[in-house]
Amino acid sequence: MNNEPKIAKIIDSFNVVLNKGNFDKIEEGQEYLIYQQTEEIYDPETKELLECLFVPKGKGIITQVQERISILHSNEYEKPSSLAEAFSVVLANPLKLKAFKSPQIGDSARLIIDTNEDKEMFENTNCLRCGNTLTEEESNNALNKGLCDYCSHQMDKINEDD
Repeated sequence: MNNEPKIAKIIDSFNVVLNKGNFDKIEEGQEYLIYQQTEEIYDPETKELLECLFVPKGKGIITQVQERISILHSNEYEKPSSLAEAFSVVLANPLKLKAFKSPQIGDSARLIIDTNEDKEMFENTNCLRCGNTLTEEESNNALNKGLCDYCSHQMDKINEDD
């Protein structure tokens, strides 16, 4: 039996209630992918069951946890459709939050980022290009983009033996 959380209630197109909470080690800040398991896919030659098709419905972050339930809030944003729109976002208009795609009661949620564990991964990190060491705020930003705030280079974990 699949032990992943499932949608128990749809609050609105941006918020859903999952059927797991503190008792199941769900924590605020964890990121989940909502998906629907659909048809079984069979090998055309051997007729062997390969897998079930998974249809992603969006990503969200846990914003509230109770003993047996938690609330998942969408954390994906619409991408600008043009360069002019991208500059508009940077200069004045904030990005628009993207709704979950047709969430249904019973859809599954798979943990994709445990912010609490991943934050520790980015502590004591340095950029290989400019040597910048992340502050706590920059560490939180790196969780989202993995880039140095100073030179936009990919961040890598410091080798503590150096």
